Amino acid sequence: MTVEEALVALLALVAGILLFLGLAQALDARPPRHARPRRGDDDGRRSRAPGATSALSGVNWARPAERPPERAEAGDGGDEARAAPPVAPAPAAFESTPPPEPASMDPSTVESPEPGHHPAISAPALQEMALVEACATLFLAGKHAEMLVAVASSLGRAEGADSIRSAHAATAVGSLAALSRRALGDEAEARSALATALRDLPEPVVEGCPPRLAALSVPIGRRFLEASEQSPEGAEERIAVARLAAFWLSWRLVAAPADHGAQALLETARAALAAGCAEVIAGLIRRQEWIEAHELIKRGRETGELPAARGDELVELLATSLKHEIERLTAPIIRGAKNESRAVAGLEQAETVLLSLADTSLPPRSRTSMIRRLWRGYATLGVRRLKAGSLDAAADALVRALGMKEIGRRRQRHVKEALVRTLEAMGDQTMDTVAKLLADENREAASEQVKHLDACLERARGSGLSREQLSVASAKVRVLVQRLEAPPTP
Repeated sequence: MTVEEALVALLALVAGILLFLGLAQALDARPPRHARPRRGDDDGRRSRAPGATSALSGVNWARPAERPPERAEAGDGGDEARAAPPVAPAPAAFESTPPPEPASMDPSTVESPEPGHHPAISAPALQEMALVEACATLFLAGKHAEMLVAVASSLGRAEGADSIRSAHAATAVGSLAALSRRALGDEAEARSALATALRDLPEPVVEGCPPRLAALSVPIGRRFLEASEQSPEGAEERIAVARLAAFWLSWRLVAAPADHGAQALLETARAALAAGCAEVIAGLIRRQEWIEAHELIKRGRETGELPAARGDELVELLATSLKHEIERLTAPIIRGAKNESRAVAGLEQAETVLLSLADTSLPPRSRTSMIRRLWRGYATLGVRRLKAGSLDAAADALVRALGMKEIGRRRQRHVKEALVRTLEAMGDQTMDTVAKLLADENREAASEQVKHLDACLERARGSGLSREQLSVASAKVRVLVQRLEAPPTP
């Protein structure tokens, strides 16, 4: 390499270094980016001037109750507010115009959210449903005393059902008050509230409960089911509480018919109600309260609370129990007890029991069997008295037996024959008595004897005896009347 070539290379290197240093100095002399003024800073500061603040001072920045939580609050003083973009200058018209008044929320103008035209919901109805919702919330929270205080303060009394117009709301409040009072140990007031709730119970449940209350109705129905299971077996309270459980669940299902969980609970409540009815009815039958038992069976069938098969079983149980009682009461008179007065009292009691259930739907075979047993008792008593010479008492018993139309003609033939013999014997006896009274010039007493015999004949005709069968006895009555009408012999 020559000297000339070395000098050229050195000069080129020096020139490159100088060029690099010049470029670096030029870059360092450029002003920094963040120091450059931005357009709009003065405008942004002007947008937060006192005038704009006074224009917004009348706006209520409080969070509304129904506002979605994801929306940022305009008046919060946190980091989000400081990081927000600058507010644009307020128009002059906005600064001079006060903020609009909020729209009126009169409950009487609130309409159903469902499509279509619906009448406006009245303010009392909204208040009643709000009360039910508040009571349900307190009840589920176990705040029973607070719930009763809320009802009392709203309606002026502990249960408050008498002050509520809606049957659904009255039943709901009364039922919750009943279980709350029971939880507080006040059994007397609990029974009173329970009776009030059942009195107002809508049958059937046709209204759906409001949406927020519908969410509470299922756990409340479950609480009532638990209370029904905890009630003593055979107690009528068991039926009442199960019936109210079915009410709460039916109320829910009218509003949400696709709720399968509520439907399953309703079936459980209906099964518990049917079982409770059966237990109560069986207890009434054991205590021989047959009329009350039959009324419960009839009501259960009409309302569907008793399935048809179970209702038939209970009717059969009632008929069997009643039949055994009729047989027990008539046994002494049929066997020929020595104490006839006591046996007759039992026979008359059996007749009273059977007549009290004349309008009941007992099985025809059972009813006929009981009537036949009663007929046998009166027929046996009549024949026995005829043989003993107690003609008046015999005629009374035989007429009662003959008046039972359910007994066939073949059986009644023997009773008719005995009654004819009794009346003829009474005619002979009356003729002797009247002759003695006329001899003693006691025509008034003689006339009473004839009237009594004629009344017995008339009663026998009403029981089915023909004129031919009564011809002999009737002839004796005519003879007695002629003797009374004849002038007294000197």
